[in-house]
Amino acid sequence: MNTESPQPEEKKSSHLSTRFGCVLLSLLFLASGVGFMALFAVRAWQDIRVFTVWQPTQCTVISLGIGAQQSIRIRAGGPRTTGSSESFRPQVTFRYVVDGIEHECTGWDSWALAGDFGGGSRKFYLRVLDRYEIGQTYPCWYDPAEPSQAVLVRRVQPLYLLAFFPMALMVLGGVGLAITFSRAKPALPPDASSASTVWQDPPGYSQRLAVRLDPVTPSTQAGCILTLAALMLAVSAFSGFAAYNSWIDGEVPVITGLSMVAFGLVGMILLWVSVGALAVRVPLPILEADQPTVAAGTRLRMRLVQPGPVRLRTIRVTFVGEIVAPAKSGAPHLKTMFEGVVIDTGPLVARHTMPFARYMDLAPPADATPSSSAEDAPEVRWRVHVTIFPFGWPRLTYLFPIIVTSSTTEPAPQDAG
Repeated sequence: MNTESPQPEEKKSSHLSTRFGCVLLSLLFLASGVGFMALFAVRAWQDIRVFTVWQPTQCTVISLGIGAQQSIRIRAGGPRTTGSSESFRPQVTFRYVVDGIEHECTGWDSWALAGDFGGGSRKFYLRVLDRYEIGQTYPCWYDPAEPSQAVLVRRVQPLYLLAFFPMALMVLGGVGLAITFSRAKPALPPDASSASTVWQDPPGYSQRLAVRLDPVTPSTQAGCILTLAALMLAVSAFSGFAAYNSWIDGEVPVITGLSMVAFGLVGMILLWVSVGALAVRVPLPILEADQPTVAAGTRLRMRLVQPGPVRLRTIRVTFVGEIVAPAKSGAPHLKTMFEGVVIDTGPLVARHTMPFARYMDLAPPADATPSSSAEDAPEVRWRVHVTIFPFGWPRLTYLFPIIVTSSTTEPAPQDAG
């Protein structure tokens, strides 16, 4: 039977792989947010100049029309189309004079002038064209730096509301990177006899028991929260766009409006929770034991130490035994054969120079299956789960492996008589 713990090289490789995935996903969120935000920033700068720099003049309308752009979705692997959609923009051509020079321009607002489609339906832009008559003169604004550029209306596009979505992606990516690089990096030896590692003891801490156990990288709900926040905000953004199109067509967008508000609020709450998770910096807990192994049916003295400064709702210590069976494909099968709460501390405060400490006894059942990690058989592993509950989310769970051996008490021989 092989009861050796995982090699440090394997732990390091797994930790680096997980960290690389988190960094890659965060960078993808961040790059997507920056890319889309740059497009909005260019249009916003143009609109700022229209309101602050461009000069008023009089323009004469010479033609009216609507430009359309059709996008076609192609079925993968075949030439047949699966659907199409159209985007529109008003095309109003007008003349005006600047410094004795006549100019001709086609557009309406700054977005149409830049050649952008979208922002309104055909019905909406037909109502826009009804405001103008060919041959009539209307106020307009031109760019002093480039007099050939002009607009008939200065307005703030409602599409700027969609800029909230790339902003959220940027925040999610930034928070994800910050969480990834701010995680504690435990490099703890499996027992106190490992003199090759120099301990970085927190202030006020002194080891009392013989062994200081090695924690596995903590699990947290931060990744799930970030993913849910991105999903909620994406649904809110698309609902808002649909509501806007219904509104400009003269309809009351009740369902899409409520969806936008509901999903937006949930996404904002999840985003706030994610940012709060970054702000909650819980020092790495310390778990000591009399020895790194325990026999089935016996007790093991342990000591939990939570360095500060931190204020927590509770720390729950659970002893868990699992059987991990390899699967032909996908994740291995996990079966919990034992789970019991060792202690639940309740509210606690750990100060900078006065860590929180609590002694406890861990006792695997008498019929507990011993730890094993043979290659040709299911792995049996026992772990102490130290779950930290801050005042808020997310909670952190540190896993401390424990080796459980066979019971040292042999059954008494029965009297043959």
